[in-house]
Amino acid sequence: MPSVIEGLVTDQNILSNERVVDMSEIIGDLDPDETQFWTALEKIGTKPAYSSLVEWLEDEYYPRVVSISGSISAAATTACLRVASGSWVKVNDIGRVANSGEAIHFTAVTGSSVWTIVRSIGTVAGITAPDGTEIVLIGNAAAQGATLGDREVVLRTRAYNYTQIFRHAYGFTETLAASKLYTGGEPARERRKKAVEHKRDIEQAFFNGPREFNTTDIRGFMGGLREYISTNITTGTNLTETSFDDFLRTALHRGSKNKVSFCAPRVAGVLSGMLRDGWVRAQPSQKAFGAKVDSWVSGVYGWDIPIMVKRDWNEFAAVSQSIGGVNALGSELFVVDMDAVRMRPLRTTRLLVNRQAPSADETTEEYLTEISMEVSHERKHALLQGVT
Repeated sequence: MPSVIEGLVTDQNILSNERVVDMSEIIGDLDPDETQFWTALEKIGTKPAYSSLVEWLEDEYYPRVVSISGSISAAATTACLRVASGSWVKVNDIGRVANSGEAIHFTAVTGSSVWTIVRSIGTVAGITAPDGTEIVLIGNAAAQGATLGDREVVLRTRAYNYTQIFRHAYGFTETLAASKLYTGGEPARERRKKAVEHKRDIEQAFFNGPREFNTTDIRGFMGGLREYISTNITTGTNLTETSFDDFLRTALHRGSKNKVSFCAPRVAGVLSGMLRDGWVRAQPSQKAFGAKVDSWVSGVYGWDIPIMVKRDWNEFAAVSQSIGGVNALGSELFVVDMDAVRMRPLRTTRLLVNRQAPSADETTEEYLTEISMEVSHERKHALLQGVT
């Protein structure tokens, strides 16, 4: 029997299967597309890789700072230098001793590191110099009519990385592909979503990838920035204005002025909270390398340093695991010399369709990229870790 009601009929009296579902056509994504480094690398241009092993050469100028091994007294006429730096000195070089300002003259060498020296060239008297004291080389002084002195050449070094294959597959039945949905075609949406996930995975490898080649299953692992940066690493626990200036002095010392920093939201918050006269915020949300950035003026060198906040790193802020003894990503800031990094794709990103078996009533597609990254001169880059 049919139901009978008295009075007005309301929307609550309508059968549920009669209702038109009020479904938005827009699906809200949890995470935005956060691949600023990828965007920046695309802007500066890529160089194709020609094999799974990517190589490049690095060169540098003659070092100008050496250090004492042991100690020398105020009257000593010989100085032993650390082995690594002893070969950097040439006969008739002049150096300034850091702890006193005394100038010394290197006149002869025994082996590779024990030097005969003439003390107190000029007006500054010598004092005892303890182990590790640095000597700044200030040039070579040749005598009139002297024969040609030592000939020294700094040899180039080889650096390398491997390509890594990134694959993101997805599929759907032909029935789903033919179905009409409130949100539009599911295949098109999944295609867009996988493209973002593909780029995000590669971006993470640009920062954190290990460098290795597995000869057992022929698998390459692309080394990221963390794999290369070994010299300019600072732990920023209880970061202060002074300690951050010290970090910047190291980070900006070498390479080009084209530096960009990438940091977690936690680090950006710490920096915002300790502004002073040496740091002036300049034009928030301007664009650099195609991405929105905040730019800060360094009181150390007076350069604008774009800061790109990696919002997706915020999810690592509470991670208990650590890299190098400090919390990873969620409390870090990378300073990258953009003139010293480059994407090296062997196979550029492609959408490959019809990857399913011939008889399957489905469609399978995948994004595939085989890529490496060139990171030239690791001392041009820097890493600040463990910021609290």
